[in-house]
Amino acid sequence: MAGSERLRQIAIRHFNRYGYEGAKLAHIAEEAGIKKQSVYAHFRDKDDLFRQLIEGVLQEEIDYLHGFFDEHKSAGLKKTLYSLLVAYKERFLGNPNVNFMIVMSYLPPKHLTGHVMTSYRLYLSHLRALLKTAFLREKERLRIDPEDGPLSFCTLLDGLVSTLVYETPETFDQSLRVGWDVYSHGIMRSEGV
Repeated sequence: MAGSERLRQIAIRHFNRYGYEGAKLAHIAEEAGIKKQSVYAHFRDKDDLFRQLIEGVLQEEIDYLHGFFDEHKSAGLKKTLYSLLVAYKERFLGNPNVNFMIVMSYLPPKHLTGHVMTSYRLYLSHLRALLKTAFLREKERLRIDPEDGPLSFCTLLDGLVSTLVYETPETFDQSLRVGWDVYSHGIMRSEGV
């Protein structure tokens, strides 16, 4: 594995474990088996490392979203949306990059908030555009205006993801069960109507 990629992976683990303030370049370098000064061959400082990480992870997740929606094109809206909610949980718990992206979008370092939020808004704009296409594909079956679909789904998603950040996976599961039942019945017309 290339030096800067290894440093990125180690840094993400450190940011996830210790937060921005607690993560130290010296500890990241030590785990990578290099001196702290060698980190500067790859990154100007901790802020530069963090910026590159957040941008890289968000781009990876934008690519993931496009692949996810391509893969679920013929699955139907309800199945696609539910699968995406479940994927958020699985990826948050099992993928350090996703954990980093989500936690840092909720709790960015104060001095980098603008940068993080600008990058995260780009991610959200891709998510909303993909959702809009999915909602428009089934507009005849919807009880809601398909233009409102992305906002309604992102509102549900935000609530569920916050349970992963601030509570437990079990709370996510309970919230998903209750929230999905209400949400899915609220957006779709009854089958016989």
